[in-house]
Amino acid sequence: MKIYSAHDYWINEVEAIEIPAVGLLEAVQEEVYQRILQRLANPGRLMFFAADTGLGKTTGFQKAIPRLPKDTTVLIMVPTKLDADQMYQAMEDLCPGEVGVWTQTHDPDKAEKDPRFDPSVWFTKSEAVKKRVLIVTHNCGKEAEGWIGARDLVLIDEDPGPVKSDYVYGSHFRQAFEQEAKVGVNGAVFKEADAWASSQSEDGLTPIGIPEWVDKVRDCSPRTAAGEKIKLLAEMIHRGTAFQSNRRHVAWHWFQYSLPYQEHAIIFSATAPYEGYQFAPHATGPISRDGPEVDYSQVTAYLVPRPSGVSKYKKEILSDPDQVRLFSNAVRDVCGTDGENTLLITNKDLVKHAQKAAPEVKTTYWGVDVGSNEYRDCTKVVIAGEHHLPKDAYLADYYGHSGVEEMTAEELERGQNTRGSLMRQLEELHHSRFFKQMVARGSCRNVSDVGGVALADSMELYCMIDGEIFYNLLPILLPGIQLKTIDGKPYEPNKYVRGRLGAIQAHLSETEADIVTAEDLKAVGINISGAKPKKQIEDNLSRFPGWKWIRGKPGRPVAPSKFVRVKG
Repeated sequence: MKIYSAHDYWINEVEAIEIPAVGLLEAVQEEVYQRILQRLANPGRLMFFAADTGLGKTTGFQKAIPRLPKDTTVLIMVPTKLDADQMYQAMEDLCPGEVGVWTQTHDPDKAEKDPRFDPSVWFTKSEAVKKRVLIVTHNCGKEAEGWIGARDLVLIDEDPGPVKSDYVYGSHFRQAFEQEAKVGVNGAVFKEADAWASSQSEDGLTPIGIPEWVDKVRDCSPRTAAGEKIKLLAEMIHRGTAFQSNRRHVAWHWFQYSLPYQEHAIIFSATAPYEGYQFAPHATGPISRDGPEVDYSQVTAYLVPRPSGVSKYKKEILSDPDQVRLFSNAVRDVCGTDGENTLLITNKDLVKHAQKAAPEVKTTYWGVDVGSNEYRDCTKVVIAGEHHLPKDAYLADYYGHSGVEEMTAEELERGQNTRGSLMRQLEELHHSRFFKQMVARGSCRNVSDVGGVALADSMELYCMIDGEIFYNLLPILLPGIQLKTIDGKPYEPNKYVRGRLGAIQAHLSETEADIVTAEDLKAVGINISGAKPKKQIEDNLSRFPGWKWIRGKPGRPVAPSKFVRVKG
């Protein structure tokens, strides 16, 4: 099979070697190879390989690279420096002498220590970029295009998301002013910025324009982290990718889309369907799942009641010593004594309290170690709290994925309704992404082909989270998972679902039927007759992944409205 570029120049002639798939995992590896051939033939629109965790996505592209023509230049981007080192060792075995790796830890001129490992090899930047296969971390960002140069193929392993975003409150302006005034000559500049922030009071979402202080802050050199935070906001205001919100408190949000080599890249990620890529201007819909569905029937999840008197919001917990104590005691009780095989996941600001309460367990926080195999031997995973963000932070990520280059009142109108379908969708995507990323850090990321079924290893999952997320989201993210309360009783979904949509979601996650009609729903107490309920369903189709909605048609005979399970 000959493969040519869609551009006006010839890249490579690739001979596809057909290797018969022996089992499920080998079949996934062959799918990866074919996807890589498609990428080489068609530079342009971003490509994905969104098979579930444990199905061999990474192994697939590692084995594919030696099958490509020897002049095909490859860049591999991985989550951490440790991952980069391990990737180097694997690829050097497959392509001896053709592989380079560059991180601050692997550079002899930098030699930044990483407590987790000693580098297996040393490369300067100039040495590494000469290699046909180069490995770096995601932190290189879009700037990598400058010092690495052109690459025929870019493989992004466990993409952390291309949109960088943050938010700033009035207190951050005041901190920057006070700290910069103490240590340098920037006090007057940050005082002006602080005065401007204090004067802002318009309700809802509004464009910012470019206030006078912005260019002054951009031109200065802050000497504190607080000052750098405001300078970064100033840069984004200048670019037009920032906006002001005032729901309960005034805040300023910014976003930046930074994905290198998009025309030559394939993103390998189990969470790609939840990242927001479907909002991109060129997207044709949600990202489809690749490979077989993983069976998580050997995973049991327990809903752990939140301790009485403990808020679900980190800020409220940290502001009250009694809540910190109650939270810490609950973490200790749930984690138990088997520290070697237990992974605890919580909020970054609560990690030190969790570690103090259960020092023997392995601890991490939301959004860290994504794609890492470091905890794959942990047969018990404890999630202590959700990863909440201000709702307008979800909007910043949405605007970044949507390709917005300058915030306008018209663009912001889409996000004004905090209870609208868009906001609900963004919030659900956020929780789906982070729960899938972090739960899959434990032993359930080990998947075996058992009689033609992709079966995840056994694992216990203890969740100190909202019942609604537990009962509505986990069965979708981990098909087949067993849900129980902490005392081992079966769950009562109607206790936690919210309204008609939640009830439908819960029923679809439980049923073994491939077709669920309006009459089937009515039989379990869910009425969708009339135009309004059907419109509500059609506005929230993202809540029913794995199902196709078909609206009924009147006539003789009547064609009923129904959900049909999507297979394959």
